[in-house]
Amino acid sequence: MLVTALEREREQIFQNGLREGKQEGLLEGKQEGLLEGEQKGRIETAKAMLAKGMEMTFIAEITNLPEAQLSQLKNALSSVKE
Repeated sequence: MLVTALEREREQIFQNGLREGKQEGLLEGKQEGLLEGEQKGRIETAKAMLAKGMEMTFIAEITNLPEAQLSQLKNALSSVKE
């Protein structure tokens, strides 16, 4: 059930990032915008999962982001909370 909810949240965030990427793609070139939107979606998904205290190895597997980048995101989230 948790995985299903996370997948839905991930898909929604991904779609939002994709929409943003498409909009930016009109200015920068479609391919670049799509890639950027996809990356933004992955990062937003990772942030949401980190905020819920999920394991980095699991987040890396779901988002295809390197653990080093996830550590940076986690540190950034921690500094915002303080």
